[in-house]
Amino acid sequence: MLDRSNIGILIVVVAFSFALRFWGVGDAKYFVGDESMDIPASENYVAAGQFTPEFWFHPPLNYFLLQGSMKTFGDNPYGWRMKNVLAGSLSAAALFLLALELCADARVACAASMLLAIDPLHVFMSRTVLVEVSAVFFCTLCLYFSLRYFRGSTRSPVPAGFFLGLCVASRWYYLVCVICLFAFAVFKTFQEKRWRWLNIGHLFSAWVLLPLGMYLLAFAPWFSRGHTLSEFLQMQLDAYRELQSLDLQWFASDFLRSSPSSPWGWFLRPLIDGGLVRRDGGLGQFFVFMNDPPVWLLTFPAAVFMGHRAWKERNRSLAGFVILFLAMYGQFVVVRRPIFLYSSVTFLPFVCILAAFLVVSLMERWRASAWHYGVAMGAIASWGLYLYPLVTGRFVPVSLYVPLFAMGNVHF
Repeated sequence: MLDRSNIGILIVVVAFSFALRFWGVGDAKYFVGDESMDIPASENYVAAGQFTPEFWFHPPLNYFLLQGSMKTFGDNPYGWRMKNVLAGSLSAAALFLLALELCADARVACAASMLLAIDPLHVFMSRTVLVEVSAVFFCTLCLYFSLRYFRGSTRSPVPAGFFLGLCVASRWYYLVCVICLFAFAVFKTFQEKRWRWLNIGHLFSAWVLLPLGMYLLAFAPWFSRGHTLSEFLQMQLDAYRELQSLDLQWFASDFLRSSPSSPWGWFLRPLIDGGLVRRDGGLGQFFVFMNDPPVWLLTFPAAVFMGHRAWKERNRSLAGFVILFLAMYGQFVVVRRPIFLYSSVTFLPFVCILAAFLVVSLMERWRASAWHYGVAMGAIASWGLYLYPLVTGRFVPVSLYVPLFAMGNVHF
């Protein structure tokens, strides 16, 4: 339950998260990464309903978000990146609420939100235009409102369906959430012996029709050019085929082409790629793309631990959380197209809650005191602050990060 003390913690975590993402976000006055393609593409699509050749096969919600950010903050580096700065910062708040609802433990909620706040990949991507950051925010809120509905805290699944629609309109792989959450809702209805066709129809409307309707709505500028529903269906089939046919040579970035990652390795080994941009004596500026080894390597053991706890306590909420994580992760494992580390940010809400749940549970078993918990939180914050200047492209003492570079593929 969210009480006054938790609200104070929530405010501190969000402020800390925002500071990490906002500081220096406008320093680069030029297009970085996909900005050179995304910004013109968003203008063309929102104004004229025309897709550019590069990204026509992706759902277009990000174009609306990007244009909204530029209308609010201007056509400048802040306008280009503030949508993700805000979405990334608020994701920490959404994760706090989700973890508190799932585990009923403020310590887990605080640890999970702090882990997301300082995660090097999430910080890095929150300072770009990439759609994954806002999609993670929507997904976290979807799971929060879904859990509240499943637990009877709210009577309507519509808020969950609304945020699920924003997820689907951002990336296709959230269709797995549509299937799983609708299945969970139907199972809950059977368990409670409330089987009625009217009830199932209501759930189908909220968990399936509403998200798919919002997905269609995201294509309104395209439909306004006179396209029909049959043309839309054909375009979706063509988009799927195009995505499946992509190879490494399609990607314009030399960095991406040289550093594909396997989803099998995301949570099993350190992944650190990058290189030196500039050097000034003992200081260096790096471009680094990395996971967070001390946290991410806990993911699978923590999932097994949470699954065992769910089975032992007959806790359907914990079981559903683990099942949804495995279902979403499974589709990345079997996909044929190249997958890069930035796609793994999709799983950060799961990773952070699983790791926090495991650590807090073990500390509880060892009868750790509040002082020990405070030390653990301080260690989490210190580790994030150590990585922060490196992943945000500031000049850092090279010698301070050599042990980290040795774990990955960073040229210096």
